[in-house]
Amino acid sequence: MNIKKIIIFTTLLVTTTLSVFADHIPETSTQVIQYQGRFTVIGDINNWNPYLEVLENIESSFQPPYYHLLTRSHYRLHKNLKIGAF
Repeated sequence: MNIKKIIIFTTLLVTTTLSVFADHIPETSTQVIQYQGRFTVIGDINNWNPYLEVLENIESSFQPPYYHLLTRSHYRLHKNLKIGAF
């Protein structure tokens, strides 16, 4: 028998055997996200790529909304090489 087939069969046997001991009932979260909004602006100016993202989450009626602002910028030094700042 080929060694690759033996390794594949053994791996499948071990992973299926270990899955028997896994906890199959996932725990649910008590909070439900009711609304999520995202606004993204991406620019392309020569070798410079600015990026701006605003994210809003409203998780429940009794908590204030959560806002997230992300800005980052990339500069292309070479065809396949970028440097960036967040």
